[in-house]
Amino acid sequence: MACCGQNRATLKKNDKAASPSAGKPVERSTKAAIATGAAAAQIRYLHTGHILVRGPKTGWQYEFSAANPVQPVDLRDAQSFVATGLFAYAG
Repeated sequence: MACCGQNRATLKKNDKAASPSAGKPVERSTKAAIATGAAAAQIRYLHTGHILVRGPKTGWQYEFSAANPVQPVDLRDAQSFVATGLFAYAG
């Protein structure tokens, strides 16, 4: 059975693999990009801490917390996040 630490390691590994060239952070707003027509899924962060993750396919940053656990996530990233066990598809 996987523990949270292993899932975080998976996210970090995916984060490194999907980092934009030259290691620069993506400046694009995730919500703005999704609003312009990218397919999205609502996912829920299942823990109470704060987490900032980078989508392994898009490179976009997503921020989750207990106060804001549900976010729209590009479909290309959502499956990878849910696979970690830290997230679930929202309703």
